[in-house]
Amino acid sequence: MAQPTEPGTEEWPCPGFAVHPSLPAGLLEVSLDWCEEGRYTHHCPNRQRVIDYTCACSETSYELLGVGGRYQFRRIRRSNLKVVAYAGPWQRVRAVELWRLLLKGEAR
Repeated sequence: MAQPTEPGTEEWPCPGFAVHPSLPAGLLEVSLDWCEEGRYTHHCPNRQRVIDYTCACSETSYELLGVGGRYQFRRIRRSNLKVVAYAGPWQRVRAVELWRLLLKGEAR
């Protein structure tokens, strides 16, 4: 896991309390199909629950969401224009497996 950044060294200082996804070490094991917010049909903003998340200190962060018995990922890119995208939904076992790969840098 990456270490918290020194104050003022990055645009989004790291508070140091969440996991940092690893950078891809080579070929990706899984390529996730991301769909931007607004075009995502399985997105249910009133019924989603954040199960796990990555640190928001980098430009891209991820959340594992529980939505009505199914699971999906939310990717948030903080650039000049904030872009939110979703992947999934999956059953719990598959979502946990993909989340583990995402954190290891083997899925994007």
